[in-house]
Amino acid sequence: MTSDFDKFIYLISHDVGQCARALSELPEWVREDLNEYHSDALIVVESNLTLMTNHARRLTQMLEDLLVFSRIGRVEKDLVVTADELVLGMREALDRYGHTYKLECKVEGSTAFPDTIKMVSEALLSNIEKHCDRCDTQVVVEISDVGQDVRFEFRDNGCGIPAEHHSRVFEPMTTLRPRDEVEGSGMGLAISKKVIELFGKEIALGDGIDGGGLGVFFTVPRRETISVA
Repeated sequence: MTSDFDKFIYLISHDVGQCARALSELPEWVREDLNEYHSDALIVVESNLTLMTNHARRLTQMLEDLLVFSRIGRVEKDLVVTADELVLGMREALDRYGHTYKLECKVEGSTAFPDTIKMVSEALLSNIEKHCDRCDTQVVVEISDVGQDVRFEFRDNGCGIPAEHHSRVFEPMTTLRPRDEVEGSGMGLAISKKVIELFGKEIALGDGIDGGGLGVFFTVPRRETISVA
């Protein structure tokens, strides 16, 4: 417990602290630019203000995702979502992102899952949207029966994640690319892992479409009272 708490505090002080320091320095940069007021300086001012806005938004998202992460498992509720409801939500997200996709659900539409599976599916689809930056992005989602559980498979044709980083990317606030290149809090896989492990299950990474890209695989139980955020 102490080790996990210390690690959590370190992550906050490091990643969130970087954004906070940038926010405290940027206004001074703006003042210095205004002291040298001329047309070229206005361009710099606008650039700094944009940078400030981006850092503020990034910091807000980090804190919101950290709050979600910290609350998972703290409140017990008997909430479920049906396969039909879950598939509808995923289709809406994929249509919004504009990717070519195949979504195949091999379980009955009335099959119920723990409600927090919505949080996982949203996080995984959002990750694909952020990190699969090719113009012909493809996504495959398959849902099938495995004994008393249901197996979920999310695959894409993006750049994937090197095998040596598969464990690391499940850690909170971890990104493999600079946040100035890809906006994100680095919490999507950490949230997904914590939710799945509350069911006594595991989440794993593997190959994506046609052996490339990334695949994310996990199972969840049906109709179970679980912890929700």
